[in-house]
Amino acid sequence: MRELYKRLYQSCEKLQDFHHAAHFVSMKGKYYDMNTKRLLLAGRAVNGWDSLEAEDAEGFGEQAERLFYDPGRWDWIDVVDGVLYSAHNDGNHKKKKDRYCVSTSPFWYYTKAIWQELPGTSHDCERWMENIAWSNLFKVSPKVEGNPPEEYIKAQKEVCREILCHEINVLKPTHILFMTAYDWFKDFEGCFQNVKYLGRNEMGKNKNDTYMEAAAEFQGIRAVVMCRPEYRKKERYVRSALDGFVM
Repeated sequence: MRELYKRLYQSCEKLQDFHHAAHFVSMKGKYYDMNTKRLLLAGRAVNGWDSLEAEDAEGFGEQAERLFYDPGRWDWIDVVDGVLYSAHNDGNHKKKKDRYCVSTSPFWYYTKAIWQELPGTSHDCERWMENIAWSNLFKVSPKVEGNPPEEYIKAQKEVCREILCHEINVLKPTHILFMTAYDWFKDFEGCFQNVKYLGRNEMGKNKNDTYMEAAAEFQGIRAVVMCRPEYRKKERYVRSALDGFVM
């Protein structure tokens, strides 16, 4: 991972605000390796995330390597009266109403519903993410809000493809869930085999229920590519993902 993040630094260091951008390194929970079901969840990119404070590619790679193998990084989620909140860049002094509620985020609670129904063993804990691994397709994104702009995507997508392949090889998931939509996944489909595009989810007057937009395999590991979960019916979304894992 160190060498890949060194290359990521070298590819992106000339981007505007790169040193103050959000820099993401995938993480796994402390129970992940103990479970017989190991879900790797992948999103598009993060906002409101820390920057790796490094003056050069070597330092950037070293920090990424350390974080990748650190099983204690889910402490960015606080449990308050049974409800999960983000503590990342939030400050614990904030009132609950001002904090990002993980428990009510479709990205997270739809994932939980899918993960719970997958076959295999896991550990029972309030911070259920300690059982899964989480990544994002693009590792460098705007600090505050918005997806990576085109210049960010162009600079990093080649090395981010290699990082994703490395993550899967090291993490050895049993299931891979992309909550990205196919239009984001397509730059990464070269990492996979037997990719099958199933259609695009539409909203508005052309609304449809094509929640799973693609299916694929990574050396025998099943992957499903879902549309983003916001404003989609939970039960149908969850069932579509589960059906995709057994297609």
